Amino acid sequence: MIEQILNIQNLSKSYGSIKALNQLNLTVNRGEIFGILGPNGSGKTTTLGIILGVTLPNSGSCTWFGEKPSAYLRTRIGAVLEQPNFYPHLTARQNLRVVARIKGVPHSDIMRVLAIVGLEHRADHRFKTFSYGMKQRLAIGAALLGDPQVLILDEPTNGLDPQGIAEIRELVIRIASRGITIIMASHLLDEVQKVCTNVAVLRTGKLIYTGPVDDMVGETTRLELVAPDMTALHAAISELDGLNEITVTGGRLVANFNHKVDPAAVNKALAEKGIYLSHLARQHRSLESQFLELLSNPEKTKA
Repeated sequence: MIEQILNIQNLSKSYGSIKALNQLNLTVNRGEIFGILGPNGSGKTTTLGIILGVTLPNSGSCTWFGEKPSAYLRTRIGAVLEQPNFYPHLTARQNLRVVARIKGVPHSDIMRVLAIVGLEHRADHRFKTFSYGMKQRLAIGAALLGDPQVLILDEPTNGLDPQGIAEIRELVIRIASRGITIIMASHLLDEVQKVCTNVAVLRTGKLIYTGPVDDMVGETTRLELVAPDMTALHAAISELDGLNEITVTGGRLVANFNHKVDPAAVNKALAEKGIYLSHLARQHRSLESQFLELLSNPEKTKA
């Protein structure tokens, strides 16, 4: 049975004449890594602020675990909304003691979260000696104190180098494998595609798509093919119904169809023409191409 963790209904928020959110409706279910995706100014951070009770909406509501937000329910939610901000002259362990005291969490939980974020060997090193990626991991560790059921992250890879981005990506996946539901706002399409199971796309405060990441990428319409006789392959594939375009790149023929295509059916059709393939693979659309298409073509909205 699917359990709803977060339900957002008709949230709207304005800052003067600027409509930050416009009738937003969203549902996040247990176990999802849910990405909130959109360009700057799309309403991602405003959404996180409202569901955490930091920002008040003009209208609309949200529920956590099927209940209205409360101080108790917020103890089941960990969040990293800003840049890592700890006492620079204190160690990782000492900084987490401060956080644990504020949260009312026993100090015995500190080494558990340091191990999760891979900083147990730096427990007694001062925060000011940490790289930016380590500081971000410590912030996530602080959010995990008390073993929350939900972790909320706002642009967790901002400002990181490629190695730091990879470390945070692996950490998010590792945390999710422990049964924690994750809600992550980001504008990095590649990271959302690699990490998230589900995604909501916002544009100027409006929801323009929500659903599984795989569904957003869409059905396969492109195939990569290689055969011993590429000239014969080109001629044979040109006769198939629904073919839009053929390109040849790196010794491989890429066939683009105007409909969902079944690789097995294409393989059979070519074999009947005496063309036997040495390579056949789907070529999926990237999240980036679909995202840009959604932003530029309102009529394609799939919310």
